[in-house]
Amino acid sequence: MMSGRGKEIYYIAIAGAGASGLAACIEARKHTDCARIVVLEKNDKPAKKLYATGNGRCNLLNKDATFLDYSCAGNYSAREYAESVFERRSPERLRSMFEDIGIELVEEEGGRLYPASFQASSVVKALNQAAFSEINGKSPVLINNFELVSVRVIMGGIFELESADGRVVHACRLILAGGGKAGIQYGSDGRCLKIAESLGHSVIKPIPALVGINCDVDESLAGTRARALARLYRRRDAAELPIAQSPGEVQFQKGYISGICVMDISGKCRFEEGSSYSLSLDFMPDLHEAELELKLEDRFKKFGSFFLDALLPAKLATMLESRSDGDAEKLARLIKDLRYEVKGTLGWPDAQLTSGGVALNEIKIATMESLKVKDLYFAGEMLDMDGPCGGYNLSWAFATGSIAGECAAMSLRSTREYKG
Repeated sequence: MMSGRGKEIYYIAIAGAGASGLAACIEARKHTDCARIVVLEKNDKPAKKLYATGNGRCNLLNKDATFLDYSCAGNYSAREYAESVFERRSPERLRSMFEDIGIELVEEEGGRLYPASFQASSVVKALNQAAFSEINGKSPVLINNFELVSVRVIMGGIFELESADGRVVHACRLILAGGGKAGIQYGSDGRCLKIAESLGHSVIKPIPALVGINCDVDESLAGTRARALARLYRRRDAAELPIAQSPGEVQFQKGYISGICVMDISGKCRFEEGSSYSLSLDFMPDLHEAELELKLEDRFKKFGSFFLDALLPAKLATMLESRSDGDAEKLARLIKDLRYEVKGTLGWPDAQLTSGGVALNEIKIATMESLKVKDLYFAGEMLDMDGPCGGYNLSWAFATGSIAGECAAMSLRSTREYKG
């Protein structure tokens, strides 16, 4: 179908064969001639990044995901956009979508849903089969190794997509589902974000998210894990404000601090002129500082020492006590607010998510269609929406991809290009 420039026009082109792109293809083929859908993938095979999800176990969805779990980097509220998406594609409906393609899901702590096989390869196989299998001798066209470098809207509102090696594809509808920049080793380089900008869309600066935070960690703590409430503070001028918090296990490493609770707030570290950030760790969030001070004084009277290593990991307890100089008040303050200056975050290869992306106030969220370019749709991680660890971001990817695929296909049905 690509035998020459301008000789064939697809109904729908989908740029990106990751989670959102495959979901778009699966849904689009239900509503139009599937042989006139083309999926363009930069890698040599689809869904490369999915293999690494959940350490290979593939945490697909979160059954408890709601609009309250999501945030945007842009100057608008995430609520109306996330709420609209999950009204149309609830976790229950997404779960049914996977069951329909042969993937049974099992639930673990925190509403996390995994394939019963606990293998990402099972999910990739099912998605590929559902997207590209033949029905009545027809199937969507998959073109691998298609490195998209430009998109133009030409005469008649047709999209012309060109690859780095000069190949050209034409389509009536375009779904950009190329992802952000997280996991750059899997081919995510933010190229589709640049394409969106070239088509007139605003892009909120993409930064690494769900990633470790760089700071001067005490060398003695490397490898230590502890439960804590992690808080992120932003200083601007003379004011300091808490902007995010998350409870969970903290992991101290050489030069950075990680753990799910820290990763969940890492995407808020947007360094701008005049602002800086600090990370606060509260190892006993259930006690007020005054209560903790009394508790420590009582332990000292009873045991002749604070005996802190009975309450916290030994290396952490030793470091905190050495800083407190035997003062219960000072020790209580350190336990409640061990503070580190944020120097940055780990980079794109370590990031699980992109914070920022295509501005949502330029998209009709009910259909995922651009408000700037007719017949252009968006899906997945390249949108300015992010959630915490635990299947929330794949829920967003599958939901938005499914909506975009359906709406792009349905919009064709009343046009003169549509042949049935």
